[in-house]
Amino acid sequence: MIPCWKRKAWFVVLPLAVLGLAQAPRAEAAGINPREVRSVPPPPEALPVTDPDQMGEWLMRLVGRYRIEGSLFMPTRTFLFRNTEGEETEGEFESRFEQARGTGDCASVGAGPGVSCIFNVSWQEQYEIIMDPDAGPVGVWHLPEGVPYLNPAALLMGMDLANQRLAYLLVNRNGLPEGGAGSIAGDRATFRSKCVNAPPLLARLNPAQKFDEKPPLTCDRITHIDAKSDGRSVEVSITVEINDEMVALTRLTLRRLAADGSVQKETRRRQ
Repeated sequence: MIPCWKRKAWFVVLPLAVLGLAQAPRAEAAGINPREVRSVPPPPEALPVTDPDQMGEWLMRLVGRYRIEGSLFMPTRTFLFRNTEGEETEGEFESRFEQARGTGDCASVGAGPGVSCIFNVSWQEQYEIIMDPDAGPVGVWHLPEGVPYLNPAALLMGMDLANQRLAYLLVNRNGLPEGGAGSIAGDRATFRSKCVNAPPLLARLNPAQKFDEKPPLTCDRITHIDAKSDGRSVEVSITVEINDEMVALTRLTLRRLAADGSVQKETRRRQ
């Protein structure tokens, strides 16, 4: 169960582990070339949003039911290891690009602006499997974001008025909580947190892999959520960094559903 906060200035749930990107390419697999996916483009210059009314208005943009489509991308990586003849050689982890699909349902909660979301988003489980000792350390190695964690997941998000920022808490499918603080600039909210249960995850990675030329020491998750005031969709991106180096990027498009369950269409503005 997700704890309840009675303070007016705390958490609101946002769709889908929820993060989006402003002016970024959509997450649909059909429209992305995996070789071109490198990082989340920076948003246009925008002033920070710290006024409580404006922050609350942004949070309420997330309320709704969604159909979710997107992708998980892991870039190509190389590593050094010793082969069966004891020679140091180079191995390679080939890039992965998997579709992600699911649903989301976000509702306002609490006396103040707050959102609570339930997500059910999944993708094909990914592992690094090495069977040939001349290709790398033999084993089945875990990958950051390789195992879906949003099927289901619950997200709470709201305002931390004392510090003029947002606060969020995501509880994944294993019941593990991950949360932190975030800020809004323009239509985009940005959150940064430590990866939940990071030490066991890092210990199960390919032991020959180095990140920023070092063994894995730190793991961070950066989430961007782009929600426009008149939009029919919310764009979310989740970047995982190990030693400040990007190792996985999830991009999701949350398409708002009408009362009959169909995707809402964009309406043309009158001139």
